[in-house]
Amino acid sequence: MISPGESALRTLADSTNGLPLLRAALTNGTTAAKLYALCGIQHLAPEQFDSLAAPVVRSHSKVGVTVGWIQMVMPASNIVAQIKRGSYEEFLPSARSQR
Repeated sequence: MISPGESALRTLADSTNGLPLLRAALTNGTTAAKLYALCGIQHLAPEQFDSLAAPVVRSHSKVGVTVGWIQMVMPASNIVAQIKRGSYEEFLPSARSQR
């Protein structure tokens, strides 16, 4: 099952104006939206990732995460580190088409 956030991320990552929209989510979105946006930013503009991710890391916020059927709450900073390592890259459009 694909979450609405993941679906939106895929659409934006495939879009020609995805990067500005992802950047907007960093100022206007929930913590979960910001993390989805950072996935897209890491994919589209990795050179911008660290500076754009810093406020999310400093916020010390937590986010609900579902892995399979398991739900948990994790610090957003942990998810940011996973994004930076490429843990979510497989969910983005070009990575899927290269399989």
